[in-house]
Amino acid sequence: MAEPQEKRQKTEDGFKDFLSVQENEELMTLLRIILEELNVGLAHTSVYFVHVNAANANSYTKFSSATITAEFMQRQYRNRLVPMVAPFALLFVRGFAILSDFLNKQDPKIPENIDERRALLELIQFLTNVNEQSVLNEDRHDSKKESEAVLLAQHLLIPLVQQKTLVIDSYLDLQSERGCSVEHPMNGTKGDTSYGCPKGWHGRVDVLLGEQVPVSVVEAAGDKGNADAVSVMSDSWVEVEKDDTFSPESISQVMAQTIVNSFVQHKRNPVSSNSLVPGIGIYSKKMVVYMYDCVEDILLTSGPVALHADMNASGLNYRAIIILWLGLNYKLFGNATPPKYKHYTSDFHHVIGPVQLERYKQETEQPFKGKLDEEDFVKLFNEAKETACSQDKVSEFVPERKSISLN
Repeated sequence: MAEPQEKRQKTEDGFKDFLSVQENEELMTLLRIILEELNVGLAHTSVYFVHVNAANANSYTKFSSATITAEFMQRQYRNRLVPMVAPFALLFVRGFAILSDFLNKQDPKIPENIDERRALLELIQFLTNVNEQSVLNEDRHDSKKESEAVLLAQHLLIPLVQQKTLVIDSYLDLQSERGCSVEHPMNGTKGDTSYGCPKGWHGRVDVLLGEQVPVSVVEAAGDKGNADAVSVMSDSWVEVEKDDTFSPESISQVMAQTIVNSFVQHKRNPVSSNSLVPGIGIYSKKMVVYMYDCVEDILLTSGPVALHADMNASGLNYRAIIILWLGLNYKLFGNATPPKYKHYTSDFHHVIGPVQLERYKQETEQPFKGKLDEEDFVKLFNEAKETACSQDKVSEFVPERKSISLN
């Protein structure tokens, strides 16, 4: 359906107003720097390729009880082994190109596609909304998981997507008006966020965005877990601070939720050209994005990314915001894994075997109709500190697209 001319003109005027405001020059400069980092995977903007060695995915197990033994795949780099990485934006080339076009100094453009244009506008409006960002910087040291879920959903996730369909787990004792210091109506509803395999991993997630992206508010290692947790991702083991990363239990949970959700989405839309589906773990200080392609058997992670940084007046880490924006809008911006990376499979298919794999393909369901057992936290997966710069540039993969010049 064609977009009404009046509405289209209003949207274009909104972009032009943003570009014309002098105070936004510093923000645009910062965003251009972040795009350069995203282009080559610098400054924690890479994804790691993950290999699964073992998992309890063959048993009737809740997400919160999932156990996964995994490690980063490795390659030779300057006479040593380092994790195999690629630029995060390489999996979201269209979104990267749209933001690059808009920030072009000589000839800024916006996408002709209505949904892409609205998604870009949502990002710009969030980055200039001081009140929205200030809520995310409030001290919530003693906040409960329920309040954290509401606040992050309301003030971080919903503003970054154009489709405001949000379901929050009805089993959580949520009081939406107590999620933050500002009273407001809740965008979204309480409901059933369950999905899973009747003879494998299953359970509920804290938040479902558009019934497509699962988000779980999880624990830091300082809250629960092994105080001396070390990376199992490379031969170079590095000790981490107690509150510097996610707990091992949380990492296994988010990985399991992401893997099963990929099967859910592929079963729902088997003709889709892209089965690389994200899942997000988040708490007040950091987030982690996992992505799994159930067709190609590829598992990727961003590793923990700080939500806050001293890079701007807002106190938010805009690298994290861009990564989150791309991931949440994967239906618009996501692309299949580039062919050169398709042999870096996770071996999850091999670990569970052909019979169980067929169950995940055919029997995975949303909502989950089986019984959800009590939670039982178990074993570990941790992230590696050591990174390596990718040899690829996202700009080399940008597709042909239609744009509207703002000059």
